[in-house]
Amino acid sequence: MKGLSKKQEKFKWNSDYSVNVKEIDDQHKVILEFINSLNDKVFNGVAESFIGKNLREMEEYVERHFVMEEKYFTQFNYAGAEDHIREHNAYKEKIKKFEQNSIKAISSDDPDYIFELISLLDLGDWWVSHVLYHDKKYSKCFNGHGLI
Repeated sequence: MKGLSKKQEKFKWNSDYSVNVKEIDDQHKVILEFINSLNDKVFNGVAESFIGKNLREMEEYVERHFVMEEKYFTQFNYAGAEDHIREHNAYKEKIKKFEQNSIKAISSDDPDYIFELISLLDLGDWWVSHVLYHDKKYSKCFNGHGLI
């Protein structure tokens, strides 16, 4: 099994990503660690079963993260909740399509296709953009309700 020829950029946490809520910042750090681990596995040509396991673990973690954020949206009557939840749902749909294509790739004659799919997924870029543009919008609301 070969990996990607071009190593993906490592995503390192920095203070620009902070939403000023420790619980959420800590979860975002874990998600970036998952993404870096997944990218490393893809680059090093690790078997699809290990990549799939890593992706499933990440998605379970992400689902719990989304549920927690959305709980706070309701609890604090966050005005941007509808748009933000729409973003969460778009991400889940993207992952669902990826997983469907992964199943096809694993059962096909071209198992390296899964590596191409993961590189096209751009998880790190999506997450960094999501945090910087969408998550930062709820900071003031969450902090105003005592969540720090």
